[in-house]
Amino acid sequence: RLLRETMKEFDRFEKRERIKEMIRSRLCYIGEARLNSWSAAIFCFANDIHIGDLVVMPLADEGFFAACRVRGGYEYVENAFDLRHVRDVTWINEKIHLPQLAKSIDASGGVVSLSGELKTYVMALLDDR
Repeated sequence: RLLRETMKEFDRFEKRERIKEMIRSRLCYIGEARLNSWSAAIFCFANDIHIGDLVVMPLADEGFFAACRVRGGYEYVENAFDLRHVRDVTWINEKIHLPQLAKSIDASGGVVSLSGELKTYVMALLDDR
């Protein structure tokens, strides 16, 4: 069992390192902190979010989010104009003001999958609309 868990963690590490290599190959220069942040966000988006998950995405306006339910798996679209990392979703609300959520989530961290009490709280807010 310990070996299985160790190998699982090693696989996750290898995937993150491959993402970093891909980012480095496309940019002339990227600082280590930004590289770590971007690769972690991409890894999470590709591996930790699942079909059926409720996801909120911070918008440029502080305290505002878009909320959706994930319908499809991760895809990388090579020739996309803007967004290359995509998932098929059903939008629940494309712009919702959630100042309480903004306090709980670092909005600069990208897309976040909700679970537990936080999911219940956001779903209750969305149901009230």
